[in-house]
Amino acid sequence: MAKKEFVEGIDYSISVRYRKKLIAKPTKKMCPTCESCNHKNVCLNRRNKQTMDRCPKCKKCDNREECDKFYFYVEYEGRLLKLGVNANTGKFIRQSCSGKTREIVIQKLYQMFIKNKEEGIKETICTPNQMSIIDIANKIEEKKYKNSEIRPVTYHRNLQTIKTCSAYDFTLKPIQLVTRTEIERFFQAERNKSNSTLSKEYRIIMNAFEYASKHKVLDRNVALDFNAEPISKPKSEKQDKDVLAFTAKEEYILTQYMKSNYTIYNNMFLIQLYTGMRIGEVLALSTDDFNFDEDYGTISVNNTLTKDKNGKVTPVTGIRPTTKMVK
Repeated sequence: MAKKEFVEGIDYSISVRYRKKLIAKPTKKMCPTCESCNHKNVCLNRRNKQTMDRCPKCKKCDNREECDKFYFYVEYEGRLLKLGVNANTGKFIRQSCSGKTREIVIQKLYQMFIKNKEEGIKETICTPNQMSIIDIANKIEEKKYKNSEIRPVTYHRNLQTIKTCSAYDFTLKPIQLVTRTEIERFFQAERNKSNSTLSKEYRIIMNAFEYASKHKVLDRNVALDFNAEPISKPKSEKQDKDVLAFTAKEEYILTQYMKSNYTIYNNMFLIQLYTGMRIGEVLALSTDDFNFDEDYGTISVNNTLTKDKNGKVTPVTGIRPTTKMVK
């Protein structure tokens, strides 16, 4: 066991914390905390531990008696002290371990302590070019936007997808340290979303690894090789919906309903229905764009509304002019 030279409070410290393990087949009714929560979209309706940790109420909850999702257990965490400062980053060097009992943790810490004395402290140091998935994804989209490869609205939409991915810790650490298991768990947790959303998230992460490999951000000896063993794009648990055009009967029902139920949106709906214009084009129309006589008329489409890189709605002029015939 530990020697006299290995002293708690000087060479190491130990803390106790409660951990949670997901119950495979819950038998209790939903706990009061979750039942009264109005933000179940945050935890994706209590999908798994990773998504439930997004909810501050659940993450801090220690109601062991009424919890229907988790087993609570005690874990001891030990940390070596006085390891010095990383000369590259200026941060304190940390070495820690955990175990079910205090004795097990002390034994692990002592073995690490002796190894440091015999071999010196070896630490994984992140070099400046080791960016995270989020860093790389933002860099890729920024370059596409500057090169006019994507429109502002597409750029903004891609940033929203990146922001969604950033809710998972593995996307924020150096990409060199990301494991295959973390990526696979992420995709499994996101399968409650649509196939189109999953495709966007899959593209963001795979593009980041492709960029990192191409620009030698990754060490090929330790990095994930998706060419050798690809990660398949997951399928959504939701069924894809077929978008069908109105039948003549449905069109008639809608127009009759709008005649007797006025809203400020009726005219916008009718213009879209009879011309096929996009909502951004409709909202950008001015009175000068309309040219009507007794029977027929035209609507000139010269502008549209879209979102800029910051998500702010802005008019875009100079689009290819088109003319819509209206009877």
